[in-house]
Formats: sequence, structure tokens, C-alpha cells
Amino acid sequence: MSSPFSWGESPPLCSPTSDIGTNSFGRQPRAVIIGRAFSQEDVEALRDACKGINKDPVAWIVGNPAKKPPAGAPSRLPEYAAAVARDCKDTLTKWVERGASKEELLLF
Repeated sequence: MSSPFSWGESPPLCSPTSDIGTNSFGRQPRAVIIGRAFSQEDVEALRDACKGINKDPVAWIVGNPAKKPPAGAPSRLPEYAAAVARDCKDTLTKWVERGASKEELLLF
């Protein structure tokens, strides 16, 4: 499968002046983080579409659909966002500690 753009080049829809993300298009991603808004089927479709693009394994870190935001989450958004970020980081750290040697779908 071919990539929608060549590694080392900016994707065609990306503004070169964007300060979002690393803008390091020469490195292939090692992790993809997807929130709870996506279904298991959506995630599997994305994984299937990306198979064979990376030379190294990728951690697919996905929001566990069984975990729901706490009641009143909109008013507690900063602490909820911090908890989600911590859970994602912990999940990625555990994958790296196991050797990051195989592609996995990991729930946070």
C-alpha cells in the first residue's frame, strides 16, 4: 500500500506554517492515539488502511469504550484532559518497556 504522501515531504493538505504537532514528516509514526469517539470498527479500518506503510511496529492507543468521562466532565475538562493524557502516556510507556517490537492495539 502506498502512503498518501512521501516520507520527508509535507502532506498536501498541511499548512507549512502550522505549529500543530512536530511537523517532522521525515520520521514515520510509532504511535497513533485515537479517542473514544471512534468505534472499534473505525479503528480497525484505519489500521487496515495503514498496514505495510511503516517499517517499524506501531502502537495503536485507543480510548477504552467501557470507560466513560466522569459526570460533569465539561466543567472538569482540564483535570479530565490531564487524566486522559496521563493514561495515554502510561500506555505508550508500557509498550516501549515491553520492547515496542510488535504492532498492538492498546486501550487506555
